[in-house]
Formats: sequence, C-alpha cells, structure tokens
Amino acid sequence: LRAAGIALTGFVANRIHPPPGLDEAGALVAALRAEPSTARLDSATVDDAAARLAAVAHAFVALSASERRELARLGARAPGVRITEVPLLDHDVDNLTELRAVGEHLSATSARA
Repeated sequence: LRAAGIALTGFVANRIHPPPGLDEAGALVAALRAEPSTARLDSATVDDAAARLAAVAHAFVALSASERRELARLGARAPGVRITEVPLLDHDVDNLTELRAVGEHLSATSARA
C-alpha cells in the first residue's frame, strides 16, 4: 500500500480467538463437578474429560498467543495505525443481519478507541 501511495488508516483483524477461560485439568474437573448435567458422572469419566478438554484448551491458548504476537508485530510495523479486532463468531456471517452485528461490533470498538 505504501509503495502504491495508498494511505493506510487502519487494519481489521477478523476471527480473533479469545483465550479459553479454563485450561488446567484441575480447574476443569471442578467446573464439571459444579455443572448439574455432569455432576453425577464418575470420577474417572470426569478426570478423562477434563484432561481432554485441557489439551484442547492449551492448543487454544497457543493459538490466541500466536495471534496476539502477530497483531503486535503488525502494530510495530505500522506504528500509529489502528488495529480493530473482530472476534471469532460461532457462525458464518452469511446474511445482512449477521453482517449488521459485525458492523455494530466495529462501531462499538471505534467508539471506545
């Protein structure tokens, strides 16, 4: 863009992964025990589920951290240029209602900046 003489006024980083809330097996066991739908499961089942969930959560921690590093790198290469993040949604944006929701997110983010 710079080489073409096009002004760079901002970036939109789409589908940003938030870090998971819980990523340690012990905390996940406690959360599963506190959940009515899983509270009656036997200990071995809960421990196994927590270990599997922790492995997935650790992968998401790494992915989220990687995205943060890349956004920081981008910010360092374009100082003063705003980076607006759009979080990963649980569905595709394939209609005007969902596109409006993304637009509202971007507008709210702009208002906070």
